[in-house]
Amino acid sequence: MLFSASATAPRAAPDTRFAAPTLAELAAATSAGRVKVDTPAAKHVFGKMFLASFLTDVAPPGFDLSV
Repeated sequence: MLFSASATAPRAAPDTRFAAPTLAELAAATSAGRVKVDTPAAKHVFGKMFLASFLTDVAPPGFDLSV
């Protein structure tokens, strides 16, 4: 769902990498202003994080304590 939410966002070039940031890296990018909350770009990053968790069979960052 998060990837589809960002699919219509304009891009200079397609994003073909599966690499996803850690929760700490995402927090640093948000604090530095490289990722702005509630934007298609942020949804794309979240989508990559969830895809990485699915492919590695590891709980998504920050959600392991919520269940």
